[in-house]
Amino acid sequence: MKKNTAKKFTIWISIIILVLVIFLSPLFAFIKSIFVMSIYSASESKTSLMKKEGIDLKIPGGYSTLKKDWYPFVITYNAHGFSNFTKKDVDLSILYNFGAFDYIKGSSLLYSVSSDYHSAFYGAYAVKENGNSYGYNQYGKINVDEMADIFKYDMQVLVLQSIGCDSPIFDFEIKNIGEKEVFLGFTWDVIDANIITNSPLHNVNDNHRAYIQYGKPSAFDTTVDYEKTKVYGRIYAQHIEEKNVTLCFYIIAPSLEALETCETDMIKNSKLSFK
Repeated sequence: MKKNTAKKFTIWISIIILVLVIFLSPLFAFIKSIFVMSIYSASESKTSLMKKEGIDLKIPGGYSTLKKDWYPFVITYNAHGFSNFTKKDVDLSILYNFGAFDYIKGSSLLYSVSSDYHSAFYGAYAVKENGNSYGYNQYGKINVDEMADIFKYDMQVLVLQSIGCDSPIFDFEIKNIGEKEVFLGFTWDVIDANIITNSPLHNVNDNHRAYIQYGKPSAFDTTVDYEKTKVYGRIYAQHIEEKNVTLCFYIIAPSLEALETCETDMIKNSKLSFK
């Protein structure tokens, strides 16, 4: 009996030590992020605009490749504040993903200025405006200002302000509005843009809630908080007339090469159908 008791005690001590090691290590930030964001995303998915309108959209996450590139799965978020931001009667749901965690540093490559995933995101926007075709004019042409507003709200409010950048900048310069492109069996309008905004890298000065998903940038050195940076953006848009929903795939990346890799690996391996 004493031997069994001693063995059980040793096992429990080993488990406690292992838990403490994980809890105190940078890896814990990743585990916490995965746990919290998977629950949150599942909850948001149930009330998303895609769910309401019968848009079945699946975008690959980081687990779909053999590279250390992106966060394991795409997250759903319902942006209820977008209506106030635009002063329009709109619903916006966002699917998004960001750079993978550096397990040693305990935070996302989103912060790493030397990474292909610095300030980088990809995913989809679904927007519905009461009485209008959001992002398109009455002649079916792209309304660039409305499209830019989605990017602006996403980067300024949802990303940068959530990590403590109180006065984020955002300059959206159109480089090209391309010919319609067909992929996934549907036709898309394509917009390419240069974007001047703020880097998410900063010195930690508060316990911002968004650190739950991205981790803290403590291990990445910087002398300038939220430094001005240039990224590249691409939008693939279409207006679904029968649902009055504008659906956009999007990519934001620090280089054109990184953007095109994301397009190949993620966007064009997505699956889309309408119910």
